[in-house]
Amino acid sequence: MRPIAERLHGLLDRFVAFPGFPGVREREVDPRAIVPFLAWAQGERFDLAIQLHGNGVWTNPFTTLLGARQTVGFVRAEDSPYFLGLDAAIEWPVGEHEIHRLLRLPAAIGMPPAGAELELPIWPADDAEADAALAAGVTPERPIPDRPILALHPAGRFPDRTWPADRFVTAGRRIAAMTGARIVVTGGPDDAAVADEVAAGTDGLSVAGRLSLAGLAALYRRSALVVTNDSGPAHIAYAVDSPSVTIFGAASPTEWAPLDRSRHAIIEAAEPCRPCIDRLCIQMIPVEAVVDAAEGLVARGIVRADQRAARRTPVSSVALETRPGPTSDA
Repeated sequence: MRPIAERLHGLLDRFVAFPGFPGVREREVDPRAIVPFLAWAQGERFDLAIQLHGNGVWTNPFTTLLGARQTVGFVRAEDSPYFLGLDAAIEWPVGEHEIHRLLRLPAAIGMPPAGAELELPIWPADDAEADAALAAGVTPERPIPDRPILALHPAGRFPDRTWPADRFVTAGRRIAAMTGARIVVTGGPDDAAVADEVAAGTDGLSVAGRLSLAGLAALYRRSALVVTNDSGPAHIAYAVDSPSVTIFGAASPTEWAPLDRSRHAIIEAAEPCRPCIDRLCIQMIPVEAVVDAAEGLVARGIVRADQRAARRTPVSSVALETRPGPTSDA
């Protein structure tokens, strides 16, 4: 997340990476790193620590151990904030949209509202990175196609949020035929296999593993349409306001879909048991549903067959302070 934090220098002054903690699945736990990190944090004598990572079952203890003078966060209805070491807390709003519920806590401690829009500035270096990825394999005999970009993101961290690759192929080919777009398949370094499969099936270009998060944002910003699983890249598409179709599986669109449904279409399995964990209802979503959603965006003029790459005016590249924690990689 460091490259994203660096672009929000008007909001953030400093970035220190999370060392991992038992119960938080986003990062593997290294017990040897936790104690030095907490010792460093307590030595900083922070005035206020705010826990904005869900209902706090696992993260409230970590936040308390940071040793700030005051600590606030979310708690479940059945939990006592004082037992968890918090000075103040509000109940986690179950079923509310993630943006709105996260903003409840700053409001509760007296911070004035500043809107619910997402922000993700793009710098010239990010555009250059996207240019380099798109130029892969380009020769005088095979120049970069002068066509709009249809970005496909078929990868997913969890099976219950991953639509089958062969359906991405079929949907991608049909949407490309509809819009005249060239297909670019995105993914991280671990997604090369599925990205290559979809790229081969659509005669597209895989840029899996070639882009940072900021470079990915630059690519999505110039795309006519992004089709993705419910994943981190979907939220990048929302942040840069690129038209998108997001395929939802086990998670709830009520909580995680974009607030703007005019530019961002969602597809979900019509199962009454959702939201859930580990149910593969995303595999029930047919190709026609995704193609129809894209066709609707085209019909309303959100996606245009003649759309070319658009670049946002870059913001000043003032550096964010990234002073380390107790070790050089913290």
